[in-house]
Amino acid sequence: MALQNVLCVKDNQKGLRRELQWWIEGFGERLPEGASMYEEPDAGHSRIELRRYTQLPITEQMVKAMAWADARSVARVERQRHIGEMQTCETVYYITSHEPNAQFIAGDPLPSH
Repeated sequence: MALQNVLCVKDNQKGLRRELQWWIEGFGERLPEGASMYEEPDAGHSRIELRRYTQLPITEQMVKAMAWADARSVARVERQRHIGEMQTCETVYYITSHEPNAQFIAGDPLPSH
């Protein structure tokens, strides 16, 4: 079995980050065939957190542009946290060698940026 990789697209990779954002958000609510979504609420210690995972298959053209031969999908993780009156939102993008399965990605320890 081949090693599965998850690569966080960091803030200093602005061009790639914009490309992934465009790629995922360009579909809106009508995700392409093969896409996967998963939502995971969490609460405790006076906070409420909601994580939304969206994972899309990528095209061969995109793989060449990223220069990562094993890339199979891109993922977006949106985290909304409510701690008392304070609310924070964070969106992180990943390139993965996984086929789209957002629930699996949710269980995988994802690298942070």
